[in-house]
Amino acid sequence: MAVLRITEAELARDLHAVLEKVQMGTEVIIEQNSHPVAVLRAPEPCRRKLSEIVASPSEHSTATLDPDFAADVQEFIDSHRETLNTPELAEPAGVVDESVAAAVRRWRRSGSSTAFRWVA
Repeated sequence: MAVLRITEAELARDLHAVLEKVQMGTEVIIEQNSHPVAVLRAPEPCRRKLSEIVASPSEHSTATLDPDFAADVQEFIDSHRETLNTPELAEPAGVVDESVAAAVRRWRRSGSSTAFRWVA
């Protein structure tokens, strides 16, 4: 992770740019008189296991689970033991629209397993 040290004046001058860097994965240390006073970093995504979700439905939930649901889920998991990693994306040559490149960087940081491909 990249680390950037800035003064409080630099933060105040361009907060939007600093937050953009944080969203891109940079850790920003804000200093006052050459002493660190704060650290900005993107939050870790909240992730829960399927077993935790199934085991703790909301008390206000109207969902009902089939008695064989857990067995069905386990059967599915056992039958799909291959790695489900999405291949690393390479930005296509000649991308001139920075908003597209920024969208891809946000998607990469999100850790999403949703398929994403370039369409010409």
